[in-house]
Amino acid sequence: MLPHLRFLRNSQYWSTDKLENYQLDKFRSLVTVATKHIPYYQELLTNHGIDSQRVNSLKDIEQLPVLTKVKIKENFPEKLMNRSMQSSDILIHKTGGSTGEPLSFGYDKTTVGLMMALVYRSFEWLDFSYGDKILYFVGMGDYPKTVRERLKETLADKIVINAYYLEESKLASYYKFIERNNVRILYGYPSAIAVLCSYCEANRLRFSKKLIVVTTGEVLTEHHRIVIEKYLGYKIYDQYGCREINSVAFESPDAAGMYINMEHVIVEVLDDQDRPLPPGEIGNLVITDLDNYAMPMIRYRFGDKGILLPRENKKKGIQLDRMGFVEGRETDILYRTDRTPVTGIYFVKLMRGGLEEMVHYNSLGIILFQVVQKDFQHIMLNIMSERKGSSEAEEELKTAFHKKLGPVTLTINWVEQIPASTSGKRRMIVSEIQSL
Repeated sequence: MLPHLRFLRNSQYWSTDKLENYQLDKFRSLVTVATKHIPYYQELLTNHGIDSQRVNSLKDIEQLPVLTKVKIKENFPEKLMNRSMQSSDILIHKTGGSTGEPLSFGYDKTTVGLMMALVYRSFEWLDFSYGDKILYFVGMGDYPKTVRERLKETLADKIVINAYYLEESKLASYYKFIERNNVRILYGYPSAIAVLCSYCEANRLRFSKKLIVVTTGEVLTEHHRIVIEKYLGYKIYDQYGCREINSVAFESPDAAGMYINMEHVIVEVLDDQDRPLPPGEIGNLVITDLDNYAMPMIRYRFGDKGILLPRENKKKGIQLDRMGFVEGRETDILYRTDRTPVTGIYFVKLMRGGLEEMVHYNSLGIILFQVVQKDFQHIMLNIMSERKGSSEAEEELKTAFHKKLGPVTLTINWVEQIPASTSGKRRMIVSEIQSL
């Protein structure tokens, strides 16, 4: 991480021309690798008359069609993976993304240090000091960690707790843990942090020192921002990215919107016909990852809406381009019958992967799903699957939902399609309960 961080501390102050030239050099290198080693791009780039020697401007990227999840599914892994790389140098991830559609993709291990450096650079914007403890309040942490993992977390002053568990007893223990361990940065799901802040507010608990709060993993809704900032009494900050590309942008502490990590990505905003939109107009976010040589993501459109902000032409300070806050990918909170909140991401992972004992459900080949909470007693579950659902699978689902939510009435619908919202997205978790 450290060499990347030293570089990023300088590059953020480069002129716009220098930053764009840096992006162009990286894009040329990516095109070269894609042309030589990746069948999907060999065909695509040839058909569009693009090679690294003919890429003279960032505008040249617009000659390529966008990459979609459908295209990834059709071509992964045979045509999309870099044939010159060893499998030991590639990480394979699987994500349901914002729509619940399972997606597998490859990632270059050598970029992990850069991703960490981008996060720590954003922390440095917020008066972070090395040695400050960071609490990762995310959907992980329950599995037994190896000695190596524990050592890495200790050296990084990093603590991980599982944001899936939001019962009052857990929330009380989280508050005490933050106080006892002198946590400085709270980094995690905005829905879970909002629930923690609501609990502390209701029980008249206050943190003894000012926290730096950075939200990630879900879209930070205006509702959750208001809840968290009202309790804390000061501003929080948001990080934007996606699993396939990682860190895209971080909220600016000294200007409107979010600073784009130009050293890592090219961000475009396109209309529904994939034509570029000018700054100030909302459209479909399309992102190119300049660092993933294992499986290049060139002009990846993954369903989020965004907006580019006009350049400020500042003479001093950070010169990175900025974007507005992202619309879409909201994951609602669900509630137990006793009104205890449960983060929606728990059910995303449950529905996507099932539990080990859910043998009938796991064999169905789930394509899409949507969990809708009508009130504290009723849940509607819509499922698209490759094979028709069975009574045995339904019983497994009811057991899993009752275990987490209590004796809710679960209505299961096996459907041929789940309609998209007006934004074109299919939300996985929908709560019709208005308050936390």
